[in-house]
Amino acid sequence: MQNKPTATTFLVLLLCYSALGYAQLLPFEQYSIKDGLPSNWITAIVQDARGYLWAGGDGGFAIYDGIRFTNYDVDKGLPVGFVWCFGESRKAPGTMYLGTNGGGLATFENGKITARLLRHGLPAKPGALHNTIHAIYEDDDGTVWCGTNVGIYQVRGDSVSFFFASGDSGIVQFFVPTRDGRLWFNAREKLYHYTAGTGAVKQVDLGEQSAPLVCLFEDADGIVWCGAEGGALYKIQQDRLAASKSTGAFDVGGIVEDHEGNLWVAAGGLLKIAKKNFPHSEFTRFTTANGLPDNVVGSCFLDREHNLWLSSRRGGLIKLSERSLTRLPFAGLASRPDVLNHTAVVDSAGHLFVATERGLWEIWRDDNGSWAIFLHVLPALAPRPEKRFFAHHTSVAFAPDGLLWHTIHGGGLAAYRVTRQPRQASRLALVRKLAPGRDLPDGNPLGITIDRRNRIWYVIWGLGIVQIDPVTLRSQSYLQTETPQAFIQDRQGRIWIGTFNDGIHVFEVAEDSLRRQRHFSVRQGLPSNRIRALLQRRNGEIWIGHRFDGISIYREGTFARLTSKDGLLHNAVWALAEDSEGRVWIGTSAGVQQTEAEDSRRLRANAHLIGRFTEGLGVIASEKTVWAMSADELILYEYGRTAPPSPPPPVYLTGMRVNGKEQPLQNGLQLSHDQNVCTILFTGISLTGANALRYTYRLAGLQEEWQEPIAERVVTYASLRPGNYTFEVKAVNAGGVESRVPAAISFKITPPFWQRWWFIAFCLIVLGSVLYGIHVVRLDRLVAIERIRARIATDLHDDIGAGLTHIGLLSQVALQKKNVRPFFAQDSDQALAAGELDLQTAAAAVHELGGAMERMGNVARELSAAMSDVVWSINPQHDSGEALQRRLSVFAHEICRARNIALHFEVAEQIAGIKLHPELRRSLLLIAKEALHNAVKYSGSPSLAIKFLLQGKNLVVEIVDAGKGIAATGTEKGNGLVNMRLRTEKLGGTFELISAPGKGTQIKALVPLKNLSGK
Repeated sequence: MQNKPTATTFLVLLLCYSALGYAQLLPFEQYSIKDGLPSNWITAIVQDARGYLWAGGDGGFAIYDGIRFTNYDVDKGLPVGFVWCFGESRKAPGTMYLGTNGGGLATFENGKITARLLRHGLPAKPGALHNTIHAIYEDDDGTVWCGTNVGIYQVRGDSVSFFFASGDSGIVQFFVPTRDGRLWFNAREKLYHYTAGTGAVKQVDLGEQSAPLVCLFEDADGIVWCGAEGGALYKIQQDRLAASKSTGAFDVGGIVEDHEGNLWVAAGGLLKIAKKNFPHSEFTRFTTANGLPDNVVGSCFLDREHNLWLSSRRGGLIKLSERSLTRLPFAGLASRPDVLNHTAVVDSAGHLFVATERGLWEIWRDDNGSWAIFLHVLPALAPRPEKRFFAHHTSVAFAPDGLLWHTIHGGGLAAYRVTRQPRQASRLALVRKLAPGRDLPDGNPLGITIDRRNRIWYVIWGLGIVQIDPVTLRSQSYLQTETPQAFIQDRQGRIWIGTFNDGIHVFEVAEDSLRRQRHFSVRQGLPSNRIRALLQRRNGEIWIGHRFDGISIYREGTFARLTSKDGLLHNAVWALAEDSEGRVWIGTSAGVQQTEAEDSRRLRANAHLIGRFTEGLGVIASEKTVWAMSADELILYEYGRTAPPSPPPPVYLTGMRVNGKEQPLQNGLQLSHDQNVCTILFTGISLTGANALRYTYRLAGLQEEWQEPIAERVVTYASLRPGNYTFEVKAVNAGGVESRVPAAISFKITPPFWQRWWFIAFCLIVLGSVLYGIHVVRLDRLVAIERIRARIATDLHDDIGAGLTHIGLLSQVALQKKNVRPFFAQDSDQALAAGELDLQTAAAAVHELGGAMERMGNVARELSAAMSDVVWSINPQHDSGEALQRRLSVFAHEICRARNIALHFEVAEQIAGIKLHPELRRSLLLIAKEALHNAVKYSGSPSLAIKFLLQGKNLVVEIVDAGKGIAATGTEKGNGLVNMRLRTEKLGGTFELISAPGKGTQIKALVPLKNLSGK
């Protein structure tokens, strides 16, 4: 039976409305002493031309490169340990001016600090008011303007002058150049601008206000905004005050404008102010209740990457880089790992409703661009103590007829009519209430969803899912033995139900009932039967979230998968949603991530969305915002917010080590060939986050292609070959934007001397010479061989020919002998037969023939010996001194033994291993044989001595006898001595003959050792 609402019910609901405000948490990041700052009291923030962030205050100043802080204090040259302001040189970008507290003007250049006191008619002592500088500006002429406690000083080189502004000399807090070329500054509560071309100073009329001015800012439209003590904010147009508004703060410390045209003001926290309709527009204040570390904030600064920085008195540096993210902490969320993904629901107007134990929260975007929050206190959402476990299973859903339904703790459903109201929360009116046991099956509800036919699907613990017709209250149960976890209705109207541990059941609608059409499980290709989320995308794909196995994608009868191996944050997937641009948002146990719009298989993640167990997820399409629910907070991420163009990140080389030793960072570095292990360090500047950059690099001369981006800020090359190299590196930010100009360094590794051109040329010359020498030697050998051949031929021709001729002559002479001739006459036979030749004549003939035959035999033996010497001399097996010794020893012993001459043979040991040229062997053998032959034949000596000795670099052959001497023998004119002398001189040696009558003979042949080689 349907319940009718009563007037009492409406009254109760009206009393239950609550306009309770709720704190929104922004993702502020804090940097303090723990992170490397010199102090938590920061007074000034600026970004220099190279991209580094400078933070000054108590304790000195720090330079931040996006990774770490480098601190400078009095120990490094600061005159005092307190910095009020910074100013960068326009003529020398990177040179910084520092305004100190009583220490005058300090200059930071090339890592060194110099300081000077301001002197002009006032005591020049540290701590004086004129040496406390609050503002610095360098103009186009190089003049440095210093705003002090007593007015403005101008520093030009070594000169200092005081600049008077209409006779006023109050404290100067700022110098701000505007696009029209004017320089704005204050003197206490008065505002001026200076025109460089004319030198004119004009005061701007601010009306009756008398509060000292603190800061000034020119927005993108050329409007000047000024903040003052007491919290006043002034809008100045055409040199006059156009509007003002009180921020309710002690003072306004800084003003900046974001890319969306909003003003962010440091005033009693952080204010976000819409410029439109100023001063009537409302502002949003963010304080410590919204995550701001400190409410006492001073200056604010927007860097080139559009990060918002705040200085504070106690909280150090504060950064807000992700302004698209809002966190809303909730206690008592009516959820657990969500069933059917309906802990929260979005209506057609873009209002988000979140069920909690305190009631139903309504969240929407207000006119200021911030999120407005309202709590609808609904008694039906209050948990029942006796059923505390099931109190956390509450779902809300919008029906096609516009009613808002939610489950009731312990069982039942309630429906409300939602009435929209401009710029405020909706009105809810209870119109239906269905009770368990009467209108619904008994049981503890886990979740609801409503299909396109306006049928309610009601999940009951342990009883499956129930389809309810809200008009007739007819119900039908399905999957009674399973616990449904996910539900979708596809384009064909089929119902897909994912279960706790039984895969997916697909039902086809048949009039008022359902018919199970298909069942998907591991048998059909699912990696697991534990289903936790279902989504049908606009392209028709069915995405399936698993408890432990990532995502399955069903398309045209096949399954594909995405897991942690593909970049998924976690394989436990609890919720899926698709935005209007085709991105799929994935809620996992480790946070939220999304696919790319162009490629749904490529996953991306925002660091601020990682780290929380995500139980529910959805899209507010009209606001291009994703909502994600965890156990104690709601996250709103505006994915559609237009991000400003990301500037190219600068990149710098920070060091170079060669073989482990530091090297200067200068081009043209010359390294030796063994200095070939090079480590190059570099860093890119990004203030968004420590891991915001990756680096691509190449080493020209080794690799011409740019390498894949890496996160490390160091590259090492080992065993580089000699050559010219240029290392280049570029930083790449998360948006894929690369550095405009790569950081580069060139160096050369010189080759070793044996690889240099002159050494190679020398080696080629030497090699050519060696080859030529080898050729010459080879040619000489061939010539020598030809000479040997010619000599052998000559010897054979001369010696053997002469010997044979001699034999022939001997035989002819023998035949012509008187006693022999008759025996060879034509009639010799008849004469012998007749007995005319007597025996005496025959005997005489025989005797004469015998003598001739003997002489012919001697000639034949001499020819045989000569032939043997020739053959022996050309045999390579006899090329040693030892072979020569053996040959001569055999010859000497034979002829001495025949004459009973005592022989003494002496050979130096070193000679045995010497190789001898064939010509040399033969000559030495012939010299020795000739000397032996003469001694044996003519000397009459009873003994002979033969010596082979080495004297320095000479070989000595010496034959000594104890005979008659040459004069006595008469052989001093013989051919033998002449031949021996000629042979010795032909070898380049000397021949010596020592002899005297009766004192024997000494023959000595000395041959240079260089001629002994057989090579």
